[in-house]
Amino acid sequence: DVDSRPPRVVLALGDAGKLSRVLGRRFLPATHESLPSTAAPGQISPNEALALRRDWGVVSPKKYAVLLESDFGSRSPAMHNAAFRACGLPHQYSVLELPDQGGLDDVNSETSQQFRDYLASPSFGGLSVTIPHKLRVQPFLDELTDSARKIGAVNTITPRPALVTSRTTLGGASVLTGDNTDWIGICECISKALRKRSGATTGRALVVGSGGTARAACYAMTSGRRARGEKPFSLLVYARDTSKAEELARAFGGKAVADLASVTVDAVVSTIPGAANFELPPACLKNKPAVLDAAYKPASTALLVQ
Repeated sequence: DVDSRPPRVVLALGDAGKLSRVLGRRFLPATHESLPSTAAPGQISPNEALALRRDWGVVSPKKYAVLLESDFGSRSPAMHNAAFRACGLPHQYSVLELPDQGGLDDVNSETSQQFRDYLASPSFGGLSVTIPHKLRVQPFLDELTDSARKIGAVNTITPRPALVTSRTTLGGASVLTGDNTDWIGICECISKALRKRSGATTGRALVVGSGGTARAACYAMTSGRRARGEKPFSLLVYARDTSKAEELARAFGGKAVADLASVTVDAVVSTIPGAANFELPPACLKNKPAVLDAAYKPASTALLVQ
């Protein structure tokens, strides 16, 4: 009975057996370049295995990119390409620029068709998604993760083989999954900062803004913390448009606040542009909250300087 047997790792020894070590997926004995000799004939290092997998076409080159409206100097290509090189992978990460107007906002536009072709390409490996496309990419996808569905925005698209290609959104060989990982980064930053703070505990967190990133922040401070085994915060939402703040707060079981003069919290996540020069009232700072500003530019926003 094969099914009742424990899993086995099978390989061939000697130079002729290198292929078995390259094709094997896990738990294969390996050596290291720093060791004076190998433990068995034909044993190779992980770096050698990766290089051979690349050279022999075991790993197919894939194209990855960050989807944005205009290239503002994203560091994603440099970081990901450096990681690919370090891991011996033949992939390439670049920038994909699509216009805000006349682009994905019209699913029948030429731009949308080109985007479909891009996603359906056999060489497509994945996509990072930035504003303003986090909502607009969703009609092109087959499924959303729980976090993406609850947040209502997608920041990552990944393909996986489709069992029945006729059932995929684009009719291609891959199922396209939309995920939102923004909340993970927000949770991690806030949790790390909370471990260092010395202020009194209120059990409350404040999210400033009402856009897509604000939704990720609200999810992070509530359901996201619960998913990480941390205690969820009582959520407060502040935005220039009070009606949007109220709508966002309701969606995540929080409360909208119109005035921050007497608000004290443990954590603050600002999701508005740095050019807004937003600052907290002095009363909010007395409790020494953990603060995260999601704005890219400037590096030191008025809130962070404060």
